[in-house]
Amino acid sequence: RHADWRVPVALKCLQGPLLDSDRNHLLKEAEVLHKARFTYILPILGICNEPEFLGIVTEYMTNGSLNQLL
Repeated sequence: RHADWRVPVALKCLQGPLLDSDRNHLLKEAEVLHKARFTYILPILGICNEPEFLGIVTEYMTNGSLNQLL
């Protein structure tokens, strides 16, 4: 639950060494998805961009992960 937004959120994390080109590509894709709203894609609420950590904040899916559902 996000302290300021008071809504359940999920944090998708990429840890470890990332190439600058990979990081930039992911950030650009997240920016595009943040601006666009699609019915079947979770909205991106925020991004954490640190040197050793890249995280994308999305709405929480109550039915679990897509990987588990598939």
